[in-house]
Amino acid sequence: LDLWARDSLERALQEFEGTVLFVSHDRYFLNQVATKLLVVEPGRFRVIDGNYDTYLHLVKQGLAKDARASVAERRSGLDKSSTDDDAKDKRPPKDRRKRKFPYRKLAAIEAEIAQREARLNELHDLFADPEVHKDGSRVKTLKAELTDHEAALPLLYEHWEEASELNT
Repeated sequence: LDLWARDSLERALQEFEGTVLFVSHDRYFLNQVATKLLVVEPGRFRVIDGNYDTYLHLVKQGLAKDARASVAERRSGLDKSSTDDDAKDKRPPKDRRKRKFPYRKLAAIEAEIAQREARLNELHDLFADPEVHKDGSRVKTLKAELTDHEAALPLLYEHWEEASELNT
């Protein structure tokens, strides 16, 4: 995947409230998305609560061996009738703010804002020209375009603000 597609995938997985099982060699991706790791070792599997950095920390501290025991202890303490909702509650809290606008790159929004602002300046200059006012149909067309750009800019500013907060 290219950087933009991978970023979109990470965001979609982070916002998804269900369970996703994925296999990846990309440590950055694991750190961004994973909340539990299934570590495959010769002769056994271990479940680590956290991401790849958590696993590395446990290995460095010599605690990775104890992680399996702690998971087993926690599982034995759980009620057998636990639901998927209980599993959701154990996830680390994340910002679940929903998007008002569709995902767009920040640079693309900024480019559109600059383009519309430049066109608005051109339109204002055209309205200052007395020759333009001699053609009524052209005045109507330019006025409609001016209104369109003036209405679109506040939404673009909102979109830019949302993108600057959520696209990280």
